[in-house]
Amino acid sequence: EGIPTSLDINPRNPSVLVMVVSHEIIYLEIPKPGEHETNISYLLPISYSKIIPNLAGIVSDKRARILQAESADTRKSSTEANETTAVESPIADDIHPIALEVAVPKKPTVGLVKFLANGNLYICFDGDEYGSMIFISEVRPDSLVAVSYLELIGTGPVSSLTYDHNLVIVSLMDGSVEIRKADDFNSDGGVMRILGHDRGSVHHSISRDQRLLVSGGVDGNLHVYRIGLDQAIEFHRLKIPDPEIGMERVEDIVGELPDPVPDTETMMTSTEPIDITDSAAYSFEEAKLKQGKDNERMAADAKKRVVREQIAQIRAEFSDFKAKCKAEGVKIDLNIDTKLVTRLQAQTE
Repeated sequence: EGIPTSLDINPRNPSVLVMVVSHEIIYLEIPKPGEHETNISYLLPISYSKIIPNLAGIVSDKRARILQAESADTRKSSTEANETTAVESPIADDIHPIALEVAVPKKPTVGLVKFLANGNLYICFDGDEYGSMIFISEVRPDSLVAVSYLELIGTGPVSSLTYDHNLVIVSLMDGSVEIRKADDFNSDGGVMRILGHDRGSVHHSISRDQRLLVSGGVDGNLHVYRIGLDQAIEFHRLKIPDPEIGMERVEDIVGELPDPVPDTETMMTSTEPIDITDSAAYSFEEAKLKQGKDNERMAADAKKRVVREQIAQIRAEFSDFKAKCKAEGVKIDLNIDTKLVTRLQAQTE
């Protein structure tokens, strides 16, 4: 009973599938169509066996030994400290040493189970503070036999297989991603390690042709890598915007924003008297037309002057902000066309 959290079909035998229900591995054999008189093509479960591997016990025993070793080291350090600081005095008979209890880690849970191309099972246990383990196991009747295993440091790794089930991709808690060969992931020569994120867990996805790898971390960065034969080349990076950013953080970055200033300019009129005594040169109609044109020209000049002042203020603020970003930013040598740099500098000056 329960909802399957992981499900896969054996590529070498499509009538066999495996699933994880309530953190237990269930091995199912699907009957062929027509073997049973029923309207349902596939009746499940027709025959199944709960695979109860000793892998979880191996993981628990290993972590228990780690805890016991740490407890013994703590007890030894405490005893040495007491012997150093103790004074020579009789010890009462009713004083007994306190026994340190060794905490036994809980049984690890199965997080992912997949069939490999050769029919073996790829099993990933959810990690805890003592690390996590990934097993490659051979399927036998009602049992599993561990072929190889990989111990990882950190909690909650994200693990997956490529579409051809030949590569294992593991995201660790230090922000790195490891690509290993599924048939021999313990080999140091077949490990490709990508250090793309600063910290925290990383989620990843790989394309079907195994050429592109996308990773997203808690640091807010999204990386796209082109996977080669022995290296991963990053060719695109995207900063995911923070939905919780507000005006307070904007002011911390760019400084206090200026208050908007409304346009209070009024149309200027000429105070010089108009000579209308020469009737041959002027008429009242021409004087009105000339005065209207002069007023429109002076109003346009006033607006242009205000716009120039605003542009000069914006340029000054942009220059200060550019200098601040240049001082705080990471210096990276980029090969940029000199003509483009000259043209951009001319536009910003």
